[in-house]
Amino acid sequence: MRPLALVSALVLALIPWTVAGQQASHTEPVEALRDNTPRAHAFTNARIVTAPGQVVEGGTLVIRDGVVQAVGQDVSPPEGARVWDLSGHTLYPGFIDAHADLGLDEAPPDGDRGPGHWNPQVRAHFDAGREFRDDPARRSTLRAQGFTTALAVPRLGIFRGQPAVVSLGEGGERERVLRSGLAQSVSFARDTEVGDSYPNSAMGAIALIRQTLYDAEWYPRAWAAYEANPGSVSRPERSDALAELAASLAEERPLLFEARMEEEFLRAQAIAEEFPIQLWARGSGEEYRILDVVGTADVPLVLPLDFPEPPEVGTPAEALNATLAELRHWYRAPENPALLEGAGVEFSLSADGLEGDGAFVANLRTAVERGLSRDGALAALTTRPAGLLGIQGTHGTLEVGKVANLVVVEGDLFEADGVIRDVWVEGERYTVSPPLLADVRGEWLLASDGDGGLDGRLELSGAPDRLEGTFSSNGAEVTVNSVRLAPESRRLDLSLPGEVMGLAGTIRLSATLDGDRLFGWSEVPTGTGPTWSGRRVAGVAQEEEFLLGGVTEDAAAESLPSVELADLRPAMEYGRAALPDQPEHVLVRKATIWTQGPQGRLENADLLVRAGEVVEVGEGLEAPAGAQIIDGTGKHVTPGLIDAHLHSGTHGVNESGAAIVPEVRLGDVVTHNNIW
Repeated sequence: MRPLALVSALVLALIPWTVAGQQASHTEPVEALRDNTPRAHAFTNARIVTAPGQVVEGGTLVIRDGVVQAVGQDVSPPEGARVWDLSGHTLYPGFIDAHADLGLDEAPPDGDRGPGHWNPQVRAHFDAGREFRDDPARRSTLRAQGFTTALAVPRLGIFRGQPAVVSLGEGGERERVLRSGLAQSVSFARDTEVGDSYPNSAMGAIALIRQTLYDAEWYPRAWAAYEANPGSVSRPERSDALAELAASLAEERPLLFEARMEEEFLRAQAIAEEFPIQLWARGSGEEYRILDVVGTADVPLVLPLDFPEPPEVGTPAEALNATLAELRHWYRAPENPALLEGAGVEFSLSADGLEGDGAFVANLRTAVERGLSRDGALAALTTRPAGLLGIQGTHGTLEVGKVANLVVVEGDLFEADGVIRDVWVEGERYTVSPPLLADVRGEWLLASDGDGGLDGRLELSGAPDRLEGTFSSNGAEVTVNSVRLAPESRRLDLSLPGEVMGLAGTIRLSATLDGDRLFGWSEVPTGTGPTWSGRRVAGVAQEEEFLLGGVTEDAAAESLPSVELADLRPAMEYGRAALPDQPEHVLVRKATIWTQGPQGRLENADLLVRAGEVVEVGEGLEAPAGAQIIDGTGKHVTPGLIDAHLHSGTHGVNESGAAIVPEVRLGDVVTHNNIW
């Protein structure tokens, strides 16, 4: 063996298996120096929730090269590991969002290329794994809520294509795409980004879905017949969308329907009964309205925690405009997860549809406040979506050998004072809300050490990393600018218009923070630089408490008074908790009866109904025992009227996207939310 080869062999033999394995996992050549920085961390003195219902108190978690290496109470930090003392903190497995919007909603400028479907709403050929380009801002927002992994769902079209399971770290696409091709995403609404013609109604969309599934069943048979006898069978069209959808049907890949209301869950269920498909559903938050159906459907459900804002009822006019349906949904939507849990429905939770960095955590706490168990909530964020997406072998719990995805919470996630400090994705730390090292917010009385004229009141507010405020002196008030506090050095810098001191130009102030005292110096347009001091006379208002890292919304659970609401159907005005009691027999006496049959019109006649069916018409009929008798004197009785063209009781009719649409069925959009 040559000397160089011998040295290389010895070096490789000394490299730890974890580093060698990490190097072997990449095919791209390394430019410049290879980074072999040790990636070992030990989190000590932490409360570790390894899985829902499994807690290690005062334990240690060790991760190396992005993988959990050890966890328990008797674990010691290995040599060379960075030690993090997490006393007072809780570690949770990284959350998994099973229906995430990561920005896959940009339409191709010239439309889809290649042999696509005749209708641009059918994009079943789109593979989010192959075309993955997500939005870094959305990825960061999800991480701020504790999510480390997500199912990136395409957003264009009715048949939207195949989602991909992705890591929410900052690596490249080759490192972040974990799995694709496990489902097909379907919507009941067209997307105008890819087309604005047919279909333009819910009725037409269902017809297109149904016909496309028929075509996908036909497509492989047509090609098989042609390839078996090309001389006598016409060559079928080529369609990548139908080919992918046919493969999905043959391999029983689920169809993931986005159900934006409870009606669409029922429509998806009807399609699954008509075709041999496996149904998944992204829920609407309205499942409590059809709990009896959802509870027996055995459909994997992804549930967004998107709760409605309170209806405006501040004035009598606003209160009159707030419908009973809106009021009921505002109150009951936060109970939806608990009601589903009580009905035995296993669901995953999602931040889909939410805006604001703190909204998901706040709504999660509200759902727990309204009855969802903590273990159930954590399972819906970890083990259940991991199993649904087929990554339970590597994700979902903090076990040895699994990916080091974890959420570091100061306190308890489900308590109002719990704060997500860090999120680790595959062993990489992402700071969400660093501890507040220095806080300069509040009201300060400033005094010059000489005759500089800086005496006045300084008020600072806002997020600690986005400060704002005012300065007032001698009855004048100005807005301060460029307020910055360096937490490590505790140095405050700001500027304010010189007009407050009767000067033209800008006054610049700097100071050192020491508790509730400021010791500063200045630069004024006259060229002087008087020193000054400040004394804090009031702290920040409670409603102005913020967290760093962009989490600026109140993450406390919403507490509401307990109200007993009956389960109504429909869940709106005139809804009923049950069908009204009906008498076994009803007898109408001495009425004018329009039979509309051979008997014609009968005067002073009787009509007997048994169990909702007319059984006898005539004179002097005998009333059965217990019958309800109605005096029809002076009244007329006719058959029920039939309206030959009515849209009441339907939702999404009048398909005008094409001139001729015999394929649509009104029965597809009949709604149970009908009070007419």
